Amino acid sequence: GSGCRRQDRLSLYRFLAETIPILDGAVWLWTRLCSAPVEFRFSQLSSDTGIGLINNLDRVLTPFAYQKTGGIETLINMFFRSLFIDGCFGGEIVLDDQGKSILKFIPCDNRLLSFEQSNNYWQIYYENDSRRVKVDPGSFYYTGLDATLHDPRGISILSSIGFISHLEQKLINDMSKTLEKAGYQRIQVQLAK
Repeated sequence: GSGCRRQDRLSLYRFLAETIPILDGAVWLWTRLCSAPVEFRFSQLSSDTGIGLINNLDRVLTPFAYQKTGGIETLINMFFRSLFIDGCFGGEIVLDDQGKSILKFIPCDNRLLSFEQSNNYWQIYYENDSRRVKVDPGSFYYTGLDATLHDPRGISILSSIGFISHLEQKLINDMSKTLEKAGYQRIQVQLAK
């Protein structure tokens, strides 16, 4: 279905961005431009309290257990890279038992998301190992690049590559046929009575 095609398309975009240096460089540059270092401050809190909150949030948002700092910056870089390559970014916030503190944020693999419209409202599902689970809109964060009311999935900046690749292959095929025809010299024979 369309989910499988979308999954293949996102895999293709990731492969192209990782293997074609000019694409990788463009995505890297745009990611870094959009996620320039930011300084956070809480104007209503003391400096020490604000720094403590930011350090705790930085630690909590670190998506990798072995990484000890830079969680906010890492997450922002992941956000923009995913937005540019996949056309979207998603993940789940995990709260403590009381629902008051963030324990962690788990980014998801966008290839495993599927979408269904029900009563003019889009439902998002996470599909893994033949299981399909509706994500909780209260704890799941999702944004699509250039998403519309009719399609919330978002559009990758690499989405035109399929069309360009198709045109390129057709052009090469047409050129091959033309060269093949032009490559054989014609012999003109005149017969006299």
